[in-house]
Amino acid sequence: MCGAYKGAYMSFILTPFAKKKIHKGRLKHIKNVYLAGQWIQPPGGLPNAVVTGKFAIQRICKKEGFKFVQ
Repeated sequence: MCGAYKGAYMSFILTPFAKKKIHKGRLKHIKNVYLAGQWIQPPGGLPNAVVTGKFAIQRICKKEGFKFVQ
C-alpha cells in the first residue's frame, strides 16, 4: 500500500532507470470514456490528477465541438 488514499502529494517516485509510461487518457475500444487521476501520469499525485482532469475536459470539448478557453 502506498498511502495515496490519504491524499499524498506524490503517489510514487521514479528512479533514473525507470521508463516513463504516460497513458493517453482514453480507452481504445470503449467510446466516450476519458480517464483522469493521479495514476495516469508519472510521478502521480494531486497536481497530476488536476492536469489529467483538464486534459480530459479538453478532449471532451474538442469532440463535442466546443472551443476550450484557457
